[in-house]
Amino acid sequence: MTVTVTTRRAVVAGLAAAPVAGLPAIASEIPADADPIFAALERHKAAERAFIRTCDLTDEARAEQEGREVTEADEAAWDSAREVEEAALQALIDTAPTSKAGARAAIDWLADYDRGCALRHVGQFAMTLLHSPVLADLGGRS
Repeated sequence: MTVTVTTRRAVVAGLAAAPVAGLPAIASEIPADADPIFAALERHKAAERAFIRTCDLTDEARAEQEGREVTEADEAAWDSAREVEEAALQALIDTAPTSKAGARAAIDWLADYDRGCALRHVGQFAMTLLHSPVLADLGGRS
């Protein structure tokens, strides 16, 4: 299933498609370190950090305070980093966790990533999942 993401709110909405009910069954069969979600999480985290760095470059007020202008190269770097971050986010959303630890880590990251946006129904349920006894034994922020 391919989900087109245009906002952070849509990220949390993508969690609705996750087969959460099936997690306990597959969690005991697949070791957490073999879960592909962890690599997808790391790729997205790195892409987001790179994108945030480019936001500073294109901040007009900051540039003025620093006595510089936002250049076309700054804007191009921002566009490129945004595209890479969006692609990494989509890859993350398209990666099904294969362990309880992976599901917990993905929900935890996406809930944090989406914090500050209106976490309507699906997002609120994702926050509830973080406090669920099913995932509680795995730690996290709870």
